[in-house]
Formats: sequence, C-alpha cells, structure tokens
Amino acid sequence: MNKSFGNDNKNPAGTLYVGIDIAKEEHCVRTIDGKTGDKSKPLFFINRRSGFERFLSKLEQWVCMYKSERVVIGMEPTAAYWKPLYRHLVDFGYEVNLVSSLHVKRSKEIQDNSPLKSDPKDALIIADLLHCRKHLDTHPVSEDIEEVKVLVAHYDDLDRDKGRWRNRLEQYRAEYFPELDDFFNDVGCRAVRALLRAYPFPGDIESAGSDRIAELLWKESRGQVSHEKSLRLVEAASRTIGRKTGSASMRMIVMHILDTLDWYDTQKKEVEKRLKEAVQRVSIYPILVSIEGVGLMTAAAIIGVLGDLREYKNYRQVLKKAGLNVYSKSSGKHEGKIHITHFGKGILRKMVFMGSLGHASRSCAYFYEKYWKMVERGVPKMKALVAIMRKILKMAFALVRDNRMFDKKWRNCLVAEREVSVIRRAKAA
Repeated sequence: MNKSFGNDNKNPAGTLYVGIDIAKEEHCVRTIDGKTGDKSKPLFFINRRSGFERFLSKLEQWVCMYKSERVVIGMEPTAAYWKPLYRHLVDFGYEVNLVSSLHVKRSKEIQDNSPLKSDPKDALIIADLLHCRKHLDTHPVSEDIEEVKVLVAHYDDLDRDKGRWRNRLEQYRAEYFPELDDFFNDVGCRAVRALLRAYPFPGDIESAGSDRIAELLWKESRGQVSHEKSLRLVEAASRTIGRKTGSASMRMIVMHILDTLDWYDTQKKEVEKRLKEAVQRVSIYPILVSIEGVGLMTAAAIIGVLGDLREYKNYRQVLKKAGLNVYSKSSGKHEGKIHITHFGKGILRKMVFMGSLGHASRSCAYFYEKYWKMVERGVPKMKALVAIMRKILKMAFALVRDNRMFDKKWRNCLVAEREVSVIRRAKAA
C-alpha cells in the first residue's frame, strides 16, 4: 500500500473511531464515539481467527450502542504483526487506516500529562488521532508493486547484513594487518577477499613472496593492481605493526567471514535478477528509467518505497515519504540550520544519491550545470547533491503524473518558451 500523511475528508459526527494497539500475541482495542466523546473500556483479543471474530462481534455491539453511522479503524504498523488483522478487516469491508508510531509516541503525555505507556492507553491515543484525522492515507497497490516492495525490502536487509559481516572483516584488518588500508579503499573488494582467502595473515603474505602475490592480485583485480603495488604490499606485510600470525581458529573464522560475504553477494544478485523481472510488469517503470541517473535499482527503490507515484497529490508528499523534506529548528533571533528529515526507508535515499553522483560528474548530465552553479555559489557539495536528489524525485513525480518520458531537449524547449514569453511581455509594455 502507498501511504502519505493527511486526509482532507472530514469525519461526520456519527463516526465510531476504533484504535487498535498491535502486539505479537494479543491486541488491545478501544473506541471513541464521535458524537458524545465516550470512551470504551479496553478489549484484548488474541492474534488468531477466534480473536478476530471476538473483536468483530464486540465491534458490532459498539456500533449498535452508539448508533454509529460510520466506523473508522486505525492501528500502528508494528513490525509485520498488523498485516493479518489489516487484511482481515479490509476483506470484511471496514475502513482501516495506519497511524504513525512516531505520532503515538509523541502524543502520550498530551493524553494525561504522564509518560505512562500501556496497551490500553496506546489504543486510546490511536483512536484520538483518528478523531483528529492525524493518520496516514492508505491506497491499495497492485500485486506487481507489492512484489517489488517485498524484493526491495529483502535487498535492503541483505545489504545491511552484509555490512555487518564486512565490519567484522574490518576488525580483523585492524588487528592483524592495519597497513592493508593503505592499498585498498574497500577491505571487502574482490581482490582483498582472494588475497585473504589464500593468505589470511601478514606472515603468510610475506612467505608467499612478491611474485605469487602479484600474480594473484593482477588476476583478481583484472589488471588494476600493478606489480609495484604488490611489491609494496609484501614489504608492508613484513613490517606490519599488527599480528603476523594467528591461530587455526582465527584462520577458520576468516574463512567463514569470506564465505558469508560471498553468499550475500550471490543472494543480492539473485534478488536483482528477480527485481528486473518484477519491475517490467509495473506500468510506471519505463517512465522512471527514462530519467537520466535512474537505473534498475533506483527505479525499483522508488516503486518499492513510494509505490505508485500517481497516488500522490503533489511532489511534497513524495519528498516527505522519501525523507528528503527539509526542516529547521529556529527560535527568536536564532535561525537553525536546514536539514533533511531522514524519515522513511534509507535504501531509497541511497539509490537516488548514487544517481545524483552522475549528474555531478558528467558534463552532459541534465543537472550538471545546476549542480556546479550551486557549488560556485558556496553551497557545500553534499548539500548540492541532496538538492539534485530532490529534483530527481520531483521530476519522477511530474513525469509519471503527466504520463510522459524524460527528454533532455525538454529543458531547451522550456527556456525557449520562457524567452518568447519575456519578449511578448516586453512588447506589450
């Protein structure tokens, strides 16, 4: 489903607001009557079919008791525990909304001026947020978009897990061969992995000799590591400040780390292959990949995190969902610095950031001039890249909204139209 904050539809007075606090085994529900403001006592029901039936039976009683004309149900998207109940209620035809966990957390003390946290209190806060229309708009998405969403989330999990194992390899390097960092920027690259698999410790590298090391690194780096660099590496291994040798157990651990990193690479390639097939079935994919700097993974991240861009009312909702909307903390004469919120999934910002780098480095790129004009004005490079990221998402929203492909000549046409407009106004004056 696609989510964006806010709801323009006013809830009528005869609405029953139902807040559900989601848990692993037992959910809690409370209601607020839109007419009288009466609050129900908490009802607990288990996360099983029998519990759902008990809740629906009690809900019918509340509707009859308050004579409600409409029922609005809300819940927090807690882990994956909310999904069975959400689907069950939607199948029964109920209007179900999701409430931000951050809003619930920050509304606790407003309720009773107390930091107390309990399931009944959380359920009542959710119902009250529904009453104030502070919920996330939800839109059903197609099965194809849902598949992309699942694959992107899995890819993100694999990438983060791989990062943890890479950090373990970095810890090994810091203890045994700190100088390795002087020769390779990435300790997890293919050449380093092949080197450590054959010669895990600096003493092994020294014993192997420069010829063997040079041959290995030349082959695995595809000619990127020169013979001179291999000589310096062997010399650094002989003079390392780290531990030259290690136990058999440590040798086994290094092999396990390398095997695990290889496994994660294999899994990520498999997910990328499946993603390439899945995104082809999404109608907005050809429009997204037509944008300069947006490739397979960036387009998949946009679809997987944002869903169908046609469901958004404006680009501000897109930027907010992506965590690229800006904010500052100012008070009185103090003006705070402007930052992005970093809300939402980090994989989307990561992929769009990679796409923005192309606009900063290639002179033929669409936003190249825009980027360097900002840098010349004194804007920090990272801040300028974030501005390009925002422009890429704005463009993606506009193109999908208008159902048109990206065209680099479009900018020239706009400039020409603007010049003609200026000339017309000058003549009219």
